[in-house]
Parts: sequence; C-alpha cells; structure tokens
Amino acid sequence: MSHNFETSLEINLSAITKNLKLIKSHLKPSTKVMAVVKSNAYGSDAVKVSSHLEEIGIDYFAVAYVEEAVLLRQSGISKPILVFYPQWKDVEDLISFNIIPSVYGFDFLNFVCDQTKLLELDSFPIHLNINTGMNRLGFDENEYPEVASYI
Repeated sequence: MSHNFETSLEINLSAITKNLKLIKSHLKPSTKVMAVVKSNAYGSDAVKVSSHLEEIGIDYFAVAYVEEAVLLRQSGISKPILVFYPQWKDVEDLISFNIIPSVYGFDFLNFVCDQTKLLELDSFPIHLNINTGMNRLGFDENEYPEVASYI
C-alpha cells in the first residue's frame, strides 16, 4: 500500500503578532525580546518573518550562522542580530554588517578584539556565551574572573 502525503506550511503573521503581544504582556516594559530565526526561521522564510517582527516591535534577532545574519541585513533588517555560532572566517562580515557574535572562548575573544583594533573601532558589541551545563560552548565557571578582568 502506497501513501502520498502532501506537506504544507502556512505563515500566519497575525498569529505571530498575537503571540508577541501575549509574551510582552507578561514582561516588564523594559524587558527586551529576542526572536530566534535561525535555519530560515525554521523553514518559514526568515526574511518575511523577521521583517514582520521588526515592524511590530521585536528588539533583537538571533541566528545560527553569520550568513543568515548577512541575508537579514541585506534584506533591510536593522535591529541587533546575534549569531550563536560565529566562525573565525566571518569576523569581517560581523564587523561590516554590525552583527553581534556569541563569544565562547578566549581564542575567539582575542581574535575579535584584534580585528576591531586593526580597524580602529572604539567599540564593538559581543555576547558572552557562558557554559551553564550543556558543555558545548561557552566560558566555564573557573574562567569568569579572567573574562571579567579581560573585559
């Protein structure tokens, strides 16, 4: 017996708006909200979803890789974008497109700082990735004093 299944995906921007308003209603007005739109917004069109979210007041975006962030920037997204897994080869794009890297170790932290110094930037935003127990990426508890001192 053969089955042919048809799969479809519907992006409901009204539902996205309703959900964001509901989430924000439970938060202090000063609390920022980040939308994770990695993997093309989980297959639902990152540019379309992000553009809508930016219009209705999202504060930040997050993606997995720099290429995804660059696409959003090139599509007109202006809100801050965090990259969870930035690669060394992409630091120039991080800086050029004002994208925030998640910094997960001293080697990468030093490399990003060195690149910003070469470009004579006064400042550049980063996100410190702290290992909270999954042991994948991030600074370990014993590194906190050195990270604080470095910063």
